[in-house]
Amino acid sequence: MISKSLITPCIVLLLACKTLSAQTTKADTTQIPRAYWIAGGLGGSTQGVEIMGNANAELDHNWLITGTAQIESGVFGGGREVEQFNLMGGKIHKWSRSFFSYSAGLSLVYVDKITVGIPVLFQIYGVAGQFIGIGINACANLNPTTPTAGLSLNIALGRIATHK
Repeated sequence: MISKSLITPCIVLLLACKTLSAQTTKADTTQIPRAYWIAGGLGGSTQGVEIMGNANAELDHNWLITGTAQIESGVFGGGREVEQFNLMGGKIHKWSRSFFSYSAGLSLVYVDKITVGIPVLFQIYGVAGQFIGIGINACANLNPTTPTAGLSLNIALGRIATHK
């Protein structure tokens, strides 16, 4: 059963992101190079330690496609080991030295058996150069077996700095 404690924060974050997107200035995305990057990081989750890797590509009109792989493990006596493979779509909001994105989609989750889940991912990065960024990822996965939520510190490599 999906935990109500995970659903409420996800709904609040999605509504906050919708408000944020309504307040940003739209740029002509045909004149700005599109961003693409890979990222990896380490953090904590409801199941223990989280290791995350993702690949991201910006599409037209600030749309974003993201694929992630995550392993959450109770190596310190915490929860169960959870493996996730997610495919998501979302939006990206870029500024000169940072960006924010939010995505949701479908996932395959393996705990004791394979189930389907709904992943949600929020990324915020500071751009340390044209091709490197440091950021925080917040994620949740609503699935019938083991709902999870986590936070990780990530390093991104790729074409990130798309504003001059």
